Amino acid sequence: MKKAIGITLGTLIGLGVAYVGGVGFYAEKFTPNTNYGPVAIGNMTVEEAQEKIAKDVKKQSVTIVEKGKELGKISLADLGYQFNVKSVLEKVYRTQDPSTWFVKLIDGTKIQRVFAEQVSVDKELVEKAATALGIDNEQREAATNAAIKYDKEKGYHVKPGAVGTQVDYKRLGTALLESLENGTRKVDLESVYAQPEINESSEVVTETMNKIQKVLGINITLEIAGEAIKIPKELIEEWVHFDASNQITVDEEAVAAYLDKLNEKYATAGKPRQFQSTLQGEVTVPAGILGWSIDVEKETQNIIKDLRAGEDVTRKAAFVGVGTRLGEANDIGDTYVEVDLANQMMYLYYKGEVIVSTNIVSGKLSTPTVPGANAVIEMLTNTNLVGTAPGQTTQYSAPVSYWIRFDYQAQGIHDASWQSSFGGNTYQYAGSLGCINTPLDQVAVIYEYVEYGTPVIVF
Repeated sequence: MKKAIGITLGTLIGLGVAYVGGVGFYAEKFTPNTNYGPVAIGNMTVEEAQEKIAKDVKKQSVTIVEKGKELGKISLADLGYQFNVKSVLEKVYRTQDPSTWFVKLIDGTKIQRVFAEQVSVDKELVEKAATALGIDNEQREAATNAAIKYDKEKGYHVKPGAVGTQVDYKRLGTALLESLENGTRKVDLESVYAQPEINESSEVVTETMNKIQKVLGINITLEIAGEAIKIPKELIEEWVHFDASNQITVDEEAVAAYLDKLNEKYATAGKPRQFQSTLQGEVTVPAGILGWSIDVEKETQNIIKDLRAGEDVTRKAAFVGVGTRLGEANDIGDTYVEVDLANQMMYLYYKGEVIVSTNIVSGKLSTPTVPGANAVIEMLTNTNLVGTAPGQTTQYSAPVSYWIRFDYQAQGIHDASWQSSFGGNTYQYAGSLGCINTPLDQVAVIYEYVEYGTPVIVF
């Protein structure tokens, strides 16, 4: 009995001594079964563990495969790896409890995510190592971004982005470390293919599609020649495009072509016109300077501005031309000067009423007055008309009290004190060089009523 008690007591004392010795031992070393990732560092000092980790990590390598084929291995030593192992080891060492060393014999300490979180590699060296295995992005298919497309059948829609075969070297570097972390030591290149920078759910795509719906939903109505012309939505769909950044652009040439067609239908500039004359009934008047057309350049920009604003709008189109009624179907109106060459008569209509009815002298047979739908473009008083008559070398200078020019060929209406009579066949033997010679009292009234742009219809 005494012998048994002695043995038991001795065992306890021995265990106690061993335990105390272990506490002392592990006060300066890592407890048993401590692992830094895949590296066992139990029973080592911080410095010893650091040295062992450096050697073991350098030996780590990962197999690269693609589509079931092994391309080769990449060694961590070739990737310029860096890790803050010392600070991590010191933290673990400071927080361990040496008094639990015997428990660690069964349940050790594992420092996790050491490769994934505490080791970094050089992206350029990753690319270099991949190139050594025959992985060359220049020879591989690039990823394509999601893009907004248009066709008449589908309208506007998002074409999804697609993964190519180019490798994302940053992701490859991360995958290499993850494979070491999880112990697979293998990376499939297909898992690190470069992804599209823009996909269907990217903000730029969703915002642009919203813009499209807004643009396609607006109504642009142009007021031209008394009509309200609504731009067809199918045309707007064809006009709107998107650049490489999915930003809205507008096909200016297509917009201009549409406006050109409207000009063909509605514009009056450069076109002969039917005119209800005082003595001859309806006559055809050749094109002159009177008339208007849509200002294609300006209106194109106006429409683009409307599209980008995304708001419904009804407005007059931008017009360019000569006259007082630009954009109107009847650009002569009820205030105009009528010059009837056949009857050698001139009339001033003001708001539909005849204010002046007078005989005139037009251009002589050798320098006839050129007919046309024209308009007042210059008004002067007490001036001299200077020029050179056909076949002459010396200039003439004729003083007049009123000068009303109506075309770009120097034709105008003016008084002519040198004329002894007006009307009849006077123009045949005493005609002008093309101007409309008018009695002073009559041209004075005309001058009072007309303004720049007042139509002058000569036929």
